[in-house]
Amino acid sequence: MQSTKKNIILNKFFDIITRFVNKYGMYYLSVKKLPKLNGNVDVIVHDNIKIQSEDVAIIIQGPIKCEENFTLNTVKLYKKIFSNSEIIVSTWTDQDQIQLKLLRELGVTVVESSPLDNRGSGNVNAQLLSSLKGFNSIKGDQIKYVLKTRSDQRIYYPGTLGYLKGLLNILDNKDGNNRIICVDNISNCLDRLPPFYIIDYLYFGEKNQIERLLNIPFNECEYKDGFDLMKKLQLSSLPDAYEQCKYNIPPEYYITVMYLKSLGENGNFFDYEYFYECLKKYFIQISTQDIDLYWPKYYAKYNQPVSILKKDENVFHQTENMNFQNYVNIINDFK
Repeated sequence: MQSTKKNIILNKFFDIITRFVNKYGMYYLSVKKLPKLNGNVDVIVHDNIKIQSEDVAIIIQGPIKCEENFTLNTVKLYKKIFSNSEIIVSTWTDQDQIQLKLLRELGVTVVESSPLDNRGSGNVNAQLLSSLKGFNSIKGDQIKYVLKTRSDQRIYYPGTLGYLKGLLNILDNKDGNNRIICVDNISNCLDRLPPFYIIDYLYFGEKNQIERLLNIPFNECEYKDGFDLMKKLQLSSLPDAYEQCKYNIPPEYYITVMYLKSLGENGNFFDYEYFYECLKKYFIQISTQDIDLYWPKYYAKYNQPVSILKKDENVFHQTENMNFQNYVNIINDFK
């Protein structure tokens, strides 16, 4: 009863704020509410959506987010909306054992890895190891697709898996290299998107493609903070920026380039036009809003759905983000 009253008060509060901003502000404001799922997860999912999850393994990778049982409640939600998927939580031996016990009681596979001595530039080695350990724990012979996500992020859209598989079918690559689906950048921490900087929050694709992506060599450099590395990429001269970073570059760039090299690509990885050619050939970029992906770390501060395309030396690039709309505009420009 008290929770109901609180929700009524909050709804009125947001209604007042929205009306005030829309009337007197310089922008229109809209509010999207996503349930925290602190209690029982009560979601009705149609049978056709359940069928879409039968051949998909979901790897939830990273440290357990214990605040408000976030990772635990995410798994509870996935057990409802992706009920036929094989769910694997791949994390570390130093995590909260009570949380891990509760996760196992939900019937999901929990993989624990020992923390690495060398986590690599921007934690890339830790991400690769944890993700690959999760991948190698897939048991079902029926699994054709793999979705890799973060343990501190949550997908709310029940039709996500059907949507992602549908995109792979509609945008089928006739060259034989099936595409991997990625998402746009929630944090918008760059003033423009550097070439080959493809966000690593989420990967979806056919099982063999995800295995190839995760099997790239470890980064040999010592750990450096990802934000410090990304700031260097905002310099006006991109080759100079990468030269300063050496191999201490953001994991997003490292994973993308090493994956493309494993496919035989070896062009100029500082060049926008080459980037867009590879983007069209090997990847599909979607928007986080397409699947209601929520990241409490940055969502409220940075979530900006609008990006601006600019023309620079006859090649389009955008100042903020690579969402699905920009992706379609760009690949249409490279026929």
